[in-house]
Amino acid sequence: MPSCSERMLVISTTAGYVACLCLLSTGVATSHWLYSVERSEYSTFNGTTMVVEVTMHSGLWRLCPLSGENVGDCRIIEYFTPNPEITSDTTTAVARLIRSSAAFPCVSLLLMIVGTALGVASQKRPEQKHLVFVAGIVFVTSGLSLFVGIIIYISSINDALSDQPTSNGHRYTYYYGYSFVLVTASFGLSEVCGVMCMYLYIRRYMNQEENESRRKSRLRRYNVGNIEENEVANRLVYRCPEVMIPA
Repeated sequence: MPSCSERMLVISTTAGYVACLCLLSTGVATSHWLYSVERSEYSTFNGTTMVVEVTMHSGLWRLCPLSGENVGDCRIIEYFTPNPEITSDTTTAVARLIRSSAAFPCVSLLLMIVGTALGVASQKRPEQKHLVFVAGIVFVTSGLSLFVGIIIYISSINDALSDQPTSNGHRYTYYYGYSFVLVTASFGLSEVCGVMCMYLYIRRYMNQEENESRRKSRLRRYNVGNIEENEVANRLVYRCPEVMIPA
């Protein structure tokens, strides 16, 4: 029967499974990874200056304008052809370069689903210790895949900004949204869940080894006791004189 500390560890690990999956699913599905404001100044033919400001929030799949006539009209990011609807140079470059990072969060999400299924199965069948160990490996791998995707995403934005020509009238500012924060939190939590799964495996293995050692010790003491009793009985029989029964 599992101890109280082991039950608390099981409950904590299961809660970690669910939290990781919810955080990453929400982060991948929503379009609030990046908020950007691109401001450009153009000189008109009559000598005046026209200022164009494009404010958007974007994710892995959609670009949603926050200003202008198309507010709320989100556009799907084409992963195989360029977007003709996007006229902003820097925003187009960012949307084009972040395509390379989208595969890693998706792979991480699939691995996390598999790890959660293995973790839940290990709670149903605690005697199958290898399930929780495999779940730990899957969660660690999922976290590493997600970490690579985050690094590529950040690098893609920096590369897009460095490739754009700088001018006095052009300015691009951005900050990360709550979707990016959720994905980053999911990365940290997935690594913690992986470590907890491995620790739970070690704990169960040690408990089984301890129980097996106790069983062997009890069996050894029982056998030794039987041997001693038999030796005593044999000595009594050997020392006791034969009793002659008269005819």
